[in-house]
Amino acid sequence: QDFDVVVFDNVAPKQLPPGRYLLINALPPLEGFATEGEPLASPAIIDWNRVHPLTRYVNFESINISRALHVKAPSWVQTLAEGPISPLVFAMERDQRQIVGIAFDLYQSDWPLRVSFPIFINNTMNWLARSGSTGSGFAYLSGASIPFAAGPKPLSLTIRTPSNTERKL
Repeated sequence: QDFDVVVFDNVAPKQLPPGRYLLINALPPLEGFATEGEPLASPAIIDWNRVHPLTRYVNFESINISRALHVKAPSWVQTLAEGPISPLVFAMERDQRQIVGIAFDLYQSDWPLRVSFPIFINNTMNWLARSGSTGSGFAYLSGASIPFAAGPKPLSLTIRTPSNTERKL
């Protein structure tokens, strides 16, 4: 179970242990998430979060979606792309889980045919994998803060500098 990212496409998991997940046309089995009523017919993306790392360089304008889940999500979930009455794309970080959700079947949309789709998937993989064990593929400026997952209650933390010296925090 040492996967960097797990993708659920059109199937909802029964349980979701700590980890990093992309859910497509499925909701996480977590408290506060539910579908309400019938699927939404032809929902338009009316607005999106333009500053989140997942939506960097992504334009959701003019994406056509045939059907989407009518999502009820907890208030702490970040809506990345908003439909008329529910989120169509969302993200969350909680309880040692990182989750990106797409509330519609990609085959029921033209998004995979748009330039923004591979950009979003690349952003998603980078965002989800950033807390992975290797951290490879990321560059940081000197003095910049580096995000990482330290676990729920770390007892100690050791940082090894480029000169191979160690600092215990």
